[in-house]
Amino acid sequence: MTAHLYETEDLPFDRMKEADVRAHVLDPLLRRLGYSLNGPATILREHALKYTGLYLGRKKPGKDLKLQGNADYTLQVAGHARWTLEAKAPDQALDEEVIQQAWSYAIHPEVQSSYFAVSNGRLFELYATSSAWGSAPIISCKYEELSKRYAEIEAFLGPAQIARKHPNHLQSAGKPLGPNLKAFERIASGMISYHKSTTGLPILSQMQVAIVDGSMRRDTTGKIEVTVVTRAPFREFQERIDALGLQVQTYFTEDEQLSVNPQRPTAFRFVADQLLPLTIDLATLEVTPPEVPVRAVVSATATGHLSNDVFRGDFLLEVTYHLAAGTASFTGEGKFELRLT
Repeated sequence: MTAHLYETEDLPFDRMKEADVRAHVLDPLLRRLGYSLNGPATILREHALKYTGLYLGRKKPGKDLKLQGNADYTLQVAGHARWTLEAKAPDQALDEEVIQQAWSYAIHPEVQSSYFAVSNGRLFELYATSSAWGSAPIISCKYEELSKRYAEIEAFLGPAQIARKHPNHLQSAGKPLGPNLKAFERIASGMISYHKSTTGLPILSQMQVAIVDGSMRRDTTGKIEVTVVTRAPFREFQERIDALGLQVQTYFTEDEQLSVNPQRPTAFRFVADQLLPLTIDLATLEVTPPEVPVRAVVSATATGHLSNDVFRGDFLLEVTYHLAAGTASFTGEGKFELRLT
């Protein structure tokens, strides 16, 4: 079942203003996508943009058109990737003039976005900035359809997708991570597939965890680090992982470059040593606060090689609980795969 973006799909558009469209239609959509006033994906409202002059061919001092305006929303990801959203009142048509206004913000040197969107509340339209003038929108949907078609919108405008569309080229400069790679690469997708566990539980011997985002780069010391964002195969387990703060993991290697030789693979390691706010019964997934603080050491090793744009190999997970009566531990073994953009 599709989760609803809005409390109601019956808004009084006939008596709504542009401010109402922003508050009741666009702001909830942006929050759902992951944009906020702070953090890696931010909202800039009434973004002032000034143009020194718009011209064709040779500049003509005194005759070139001077432009300036305020973009209703400039959405910024990781400090460099952006797209714009122009809001209008429900009684204003999303005509050529509105689209041209929104396009002029998207091409501004401070924005340089691949996409821009326009909405009057009743209708939401997404355009490719580079499309020929008069091209149809990539997405056009009514307010009543936004919840049902949210996944389509997220596929273009979600922070992770925008960041991949707009790589930070300055960040990518430096010593390559491996053959045909830059110094910074995004992870488009991946997985960790468990095949064996010392617990004997099917959940840890048949589970596959998706890798939905991440990056590979060099840290300040020159070592290669890999950060991955994981998603468990079902909601309850993901909620437990989120509660433990293990949904984002960063791995390090001592190797200077990724190996392309399966016989001499590169080994990445992740270690977390922390007190658990919750304990999980792996057989039932029941979560309870521990009676006394429980210290857990989680370590994982991903050993693999690079083939084209895929880094894959063997994965080993080891967890040790330090309890009042002693220690308890388990391991899980399997395979991993990271697809680089």
